[in-house]
Amino acid sequence: MKNGVLLLLVLVLFAGRLFPDEKELITKLNRLNEQKEYSKALELVDKGLSEYGDSISLLALKCEILINLNKLEDAFKTAVKRADVSERKSPWHCLDIVAICLKMKDMDRAVEWLNKAVDRGFLSYTELYEDENFKLLTKDKRLDKIVKKIKDNIGIGKPAKDFSIELLSGEKFVLSKQKGKVILIDFWATWCRPCVEGIPHVKEFYRQYKGKGFDIIGISLDSDKKALTDYLAKENLPWGIAFSGKAWFDDTAKYYSVDLIPSYWLIDREGVLRHFGVPLRDKEKMKSAIEELIAGGDADLKSLNWLVGQWQGQVNETTYYENWVQSRQDTLEGSASMVDRSGKTTFSEKLRIVKIGSHLVYIASVNNQPPVLFTLITASGETNRSRWVFENREHDFPQRIIYIREAPDSLTASVEGLQNGKEEKEEFHLKRK
Repeated sequence: MKNGVLLLLVLVLFAGRLFPDEKELITKLNRLNEQKEYSKALELVDKGLSEYGDSISLLALKCEILINLNKLEDAFKTAVKRADVSERKSPWHCLDIVAICLKMKDMDRAVEWLNKAVDRGFLSYTELYEDENFKLLTKDKRLDKIVKKIKDNIGIGKPAKDFSIELLSGEKFVLSKQKGKVILIDFWATWCRPCVEGIPHVKEFYRQYKGKGFDIIGISLDSDKKALTDYLAKENLPWGIAFSGKAWFDDTAKYYSVDLIPSYWLIDREGVLRHFGVPLRDKEKMKSAIEELIAGGDADLKSLNWLVGQWQGQVNETTYYENWVQSRQDTLEGSASMVDRSGKTTFSEKLRIVKIGSHLVYIASVNNQPPVLFTLITASGETNRSRWVFENREHDFPQRIIYIREAPDSLTASVEGLQNGKEEKEEFHLKRK
């Protein structure tokens, strides 16, 4: 008797099911959405949630339907539930909530959930400026502080976070042991269309710059090892690939707070993170960034020949003098001074540029103060024009950027840096004496 009652109960329950599985329900809901049958879709998704429980996919669809019905407060509550029940605490779920808050023009809750997104590891701050859904947020002064926090979390200009990982080849890759090379870390997956679309130009750059100290480590967020190995066999990727099978829960991906793929991290020869994220998806921007870091390590004193000699020009109503000699094959020595109209020296600086190994070091001592050391991190140029970026990591504003335009008997220099704790820029128009 008990078995008969149980069977009857099961039959009743299954008779009440609208579809044999959740996938068919989602297909039906998408069709109703396309047909703008939002009220029917809402009724159906509620039945699905009652049957299948708080499914992430169904909650996402319900949120979309409620937005289409302009039931924004209900959409907000649904999106919050989705963010709470999801096993993977994705920052993008929080970003969906931010977008809903902005539709309601609720700036306080939008900022609150953006901060929660950052706490969950949101790094792709350029999306906030490029996506129309966040346009209103860009007018809020609080965004600057949040973006600064994101940039601090990314670590641009700081030593890249070290990790040790086993490659599919069986070899071990340790980031801290790659100093002297420019390294591109690529978090990717075979199921990720933008990742696969980016592979051809990444392969091109690998072939082009491998001999100049450039290397790549690919960290796969695939969960299916066969899908990965089949893809690698077909594409014959020549760089190291790591695979854990943990997908988004990969230890290194979590350590780097990867929230979007492909996720590119470009590291200089000293192990310092220089470029990150969405901008590197652009082929030309990636190429330019790689070339800058390679040039920073391969810089040669010969490319500074425009310095040697005596130079003079007017700067800020004072006369500026600069004198450079090549004292040794690996050293340029110079001095600079500024003299006001009365003939009084208002500024003096002793300068030295030294080639140490593959790096150029710029040493400056101003008004007899202790010398400050800057390391050349990037150098790029074309005919009669160049850009040099020197860094001193002890300063809050670490870089001194020098732009040079050369002519046979003159040069124009623009120097950006830190002066008396403030960011300043000076223009120099000098001629040979």
